[in-house]
Amino acid sequence: MKDSGRKNSGYPLAGNSWYMEDTRSVNLLLETDEAAEWIDKGWNFYDPACGWGTIPRALADDGRIGRERIFGTDLVDRREWSWPGMAWTLDFLTATDGDMLNLGIDPQRTVLITNPPFDKAIGTCRFIEKGLELGFRHMAIFTDNDLLFSQWRVSLWRKWPLSKICFLSERPSCPPGEGLMSGTITRGGGSKDFIWVLFSVGVAPQSTVMWLGDEKKVRI
Repeated sequence: MKDSGRKNSGYPLAGNSWYMEDTRSVNLLLETDEAAEWIDKGWNFYDPACGWGTIPRALADDGRIGRERIFGTDLVDRREWSWPGMAWTLDFLTATDGDMLNLGIDPQRTVLITNPPFDKAIGTCRFIEKGLELGFRHMAIFTDNDLLFSQWRVSLWRKWPLSKICFLSERPSCPPGEGLMSGTITRGGGSKDFIWVLFSVGVAPQSTVMWLGDEKKVRI
């Protein structure tokens, strides 16, 4: 998959578009009513672009979700950094129903939650389309808010089962994963705006917007 080209981040371009989200951004999603409902109803969670396992780890550390309900795969084998259960290697964009069955994942009872390779929004769109194709009823996508703004994506927004857009009030730092894990890069201040986009299949369309994070005094 091509690189995302996030030159405005100040970080070097990352191989396989692996930019690592921070735990705080995941925890903010887990504070939403949607996440509380998924957890209370016993839904499983699957990250198909788990990298080091930031999202699966945050889910497990939350304390409300047993590890047996958390799954993760990645295009690249990152077992040296992942935790047990995250060692699966899978190209999600070519995954089949049989692959999901082999992993023990039932899309009808599993929330797809991921930070997919952005690739100028093309990668994110492909992950959303693939998730819907495989039958995932609920999806939470962490992405650059540039995803929202483009004429060529208008038709996609009109057909996707969008339920909520969650803007992060603080810009998270999402450095290249390889550099962060090797110690050659450290997290700095975020310079890009990110969002969680939630999708719910079979639910009456009710797209809403909310802001996640702390308030700060407005500077005018």
